[in-house]
Amino acid sequence: MVQLLKKFISSFFSRQPKFYTIPFGPIKGKKLFTSFQISPRMLFGFDETWVAELASKYIQQGDTVYDVGAHIGYTSLLFAKLVGNNGKVHAFELLPSVSKNFLEKTVKANQLENVIKAHPIGLSDQKEEIVIYVGETMMGTLDREGYETQHAEKCITESLDQYLSNQSLDLPKLIKVDIERAEIQFLKGAATTLETHKPILIIEFHNIDLLREGFEILSEMGYQLSVKNGAIDHQYIENLNSFYGNTLAIPHQFKP
Repeated sequence: MVQLLKKFISSFFSRQPKFYTIPFGPIKGKKLFTSFQISPRMLFGFDETWVAELASKYIQQGDTVYDVGAHIGYTSLLFAKLVGNNGKVHAFELLPSVSKNFLEKTVKANQLENVIKAHPIGLSDQKEEIVIYVGETMMGTLDREGYETQHAEKCITESLDQYLSNQSLDLPKLIKVDIERAEIQFLKGAATTLETHKPILIIEFHNIDLLREGFEILSEMGYQLSVKNGAIDHQYIENLNSFYGNTLAIPHQFKP
């Protein structure tokens, strides 16, 4: 039923991406270069509601935020609104075509070039060139059969620790991570940054095994993890049958 309704509604929208003005939600009025097929929730402004709540709580004017897995720029717009003209959002997007043809267009349309900086690179645990298969939602996978593939493209990854050693970027107050099952590689490649500077993390784990491993890594670094309805501990994980969603990771010594 949901798919039929989505198909019916999509018939009123162009399949070709174009600029839409977001009609609802925390970034109402912002322009987004997208299509209905990429994400109806983003187009209407209802996507990532808990991320928006957490961002409003922890991000202040003038902060620096890293958006890892920025996609077409929806969450980057959210963060840019919160950090203001004196803050900075570094938007990391693995797929060069998405960074150039969607993210950068969205940034320019909203006149946020001085706030949002697009980085067409993926953050992982090593520097390498990989082939990613891209579907109609402009999301990527290493598995050719993972999406209804539109095309494949070569992408570059690098660890956050190495990238920061080569670039003059301000250190982040908060990092959002949504990178389609590569979250553990990100954590390993960002270990020095996380252990030394302790930014807040909003990180999406895509299955229970990734959550379990991420929990162990972050706990050893001095982070407390939670989901929307409470804290994550060993007992919480043992009682799970499955998991897919965002978590909040706060360093133990964090003071609001």
